[in-house]
Amino acid sequence: MITKFKAWDKINHKMWKVQEIDFRNGIVKVESFDSKPVYNCISCGNGNKCFTPFLRLSALELLQFSNWQDKFDQEIYAGDIVNLINEDGKSINVLCKFGTVRRYIFENEVDINGFYFESVIKGYVLFR
Repeated sequence: MITKFKAWDKINHKMWKVQEIDFRNGIVKVESFDSKPVYNCISCGNGNKCFTPFLRLSALELLQFSNWQDKFDQEIYAGDIVNLINEDGKSINVLCKFGTVRRYIFENEVDINGFYFESVIKGYVLFR
């Protein structure tokens, strides 16, 4: 399993590819998906353009790769909304989440840790 992340920048309101994470110092090196610069890089200064900035971890929301891909080979990360066909053949939108979810399996209630999907509309949880 490959552990990788993308990050939502809460200041610039854009998504970044994560290159490195320094949890000790709270710094993340990121790369742009769209080749547009950022202006709040820690090492370049606030007024300068930067294309591979170092950003503060506190300004980002890290989204972990689920190791799943959609039918177009796009990587699915926690926080992504995915369109699935449910057991009734209906198209539904679900949110990819990471954490613990409680399920009944063969009449036993169990906690499942990992990635799962939760319906965006009705709030019930599905998993793959």
